[in-house]
Amino acid sequence: MRVSFVILNYKTREFLKNHLQNILEIRLPFEYEVIVVDNASRDGSVEMVQQEFLNKKVPMELRLIASNKNLGWSAGNNLGIREARGEYVILSNTDILYSSAADVVDVVRFMDEHPEIGIVGPRLWNPDGTYQYSCYRFYRLFTPVYRRTPLGRLSFAQHDIQRHLMTDFNHDTVREVDWLQGSNMFIRRAVFEKIGLIDERFFLYFSDLEFCYRAWDHNIKVVYFSNTHTMHFHKRESAASHGLSVMLSYITRIHIKDWFRFLRKHKNKLPQFRPHPL
Repeated sequence: MRVSFVILNYKTREFLKNHLQNILEIRLPFEYEVIVVDNASRDGSVEMVQQEFLNKKVPMELRLIASNKNLGWSAGNNLGIREARGEYVILSNTDILYSSAADVVDVVRFMDEHPEIGIVGPRLWNPDGTYQYSCYRFYRLFTPVYRRTPLGRLSFAQHDIQRHLMTDFNHDTVREVDWLQGSNMFIRRAVFEKIGLIDERFFLYFSDLEFCYRAWDHNIKVVYFSNTHTMHFHKRESAASHGLSVMLSYITRIHIKDWFRFLRKHKNKLPQFRPHPL
């Protein structure tokens, strides 16, 4: 088994349907499996997978794990990772669409050629043809605060946010990066065996950052791969506007709580890795 797709779903039935159909249509040239984890959506997602894919016996090895509660991003993905048999595990949001098989095959080939690389994030594109900031430098202490409060409008805060988003980086190049957005992350199975699964103390945010942090701490390289045309219908809830309603929102509370969990886990030691171009 070359690849295991682990697709975590929470109340995105139509995105999930399109993503599964997309994987079928690109016709990958190697053996793969798809593991759908439904986080207690109760929106008909489970029934859709059963009726449209499992009952129709589509030419794809597909398993469905239906959780009876919303476990969050970390624990939900871990349900699928524990069942995965592939040499590579692709953690994928439901709002991902591949332009062709090359978006998967080229990343797998690249990782085959570079065994020192454990985690790869492909270049992600918006539906309007612009690319997304999906690779990042590590946060500094107040970076999350700047992204969630009116302080983010100040010049010094803007400078830190741009540093974090790597706006100075040529996104046409392949290079090592501090960490990657977890929406479409290729992970070598050996990485889980070496550093463990995703930390379930993080419900929604910072688990992808923390996983990449642990990888670097074990001398496992994390790389941004620019040569893909994967589309991501990204809804950025963690860094939207700076209004009062956003500051007091449920999403903001989770975001800040998960940041403090990261700081406590790593004893307030902020990462100082220095990745470089390949």
